[in-house]
Amino acid sequence: MAILTIIKEPNELLHKKPMPVIQFDKTLEDFAYDMLETTKAENGSGLASIQVIDDSRFKFDSIPDGFRAQPSLIVNLEASEPIFAVNPEILEHSEEVFSSTEGCLSVNEIVTVKRFKNIVVKYQDLSGKEYIKEYKNCQKNYEGLVFQHEIDHLSGITIWTKAQEGLNPMQRLLFLKKVAQMNKK
Repeated sequence: MAILTIIKEPNELLHKKPMPVIQFDKTLEDFAYDMLETTKAENGSGLASIQVIDDSRFKFDSIPDGFRAQPSLIVNLEASEPIFAVNPEILEHSEEVFSSTEGCLSVNEIVTVKRFKNIVVKYQDLSGKEYIKEYKNCQKNYEGLVFQHEIDHLSGITIWTKAQEGLNPMQRLLFLKKVAQMNKK
């Protein structure tokens, strides 16, 4: 297993999407375990494939605009055993949201974002078996919270960009200045 290089904000690579996984093989499994090792080494709760430098083990015939040569995969360490979620998506969510104060391996600051209270997630494991799981009260159920955070990454959304939702231009400017100062440290 290897420690992968994590991409930090601001970086346009974090705002692209990964390619859907159609081949479930040893290459995917090895990459998933490298992601697990990286997450543990960084004391993280989860990691999305889009957060690390493109892995040369994966080859795609063509990559559409807005996508990267990375498989759609996340690691969630908030379960009793690590979850490797391939091609994950939120099928349903509650209208009710809550404020969540979060950190991120790709963002050097803690920010507050809105998250859904309840979600239903669909994903495949490393062998391709499909799962559908319901997570209630994600404010206290961190497994569901990590799914929301990491699935955002796979949509090209970081907590850095999510925190800017609803800010007026002056608030956004102040936020960006604060981030720029933090990145100089």
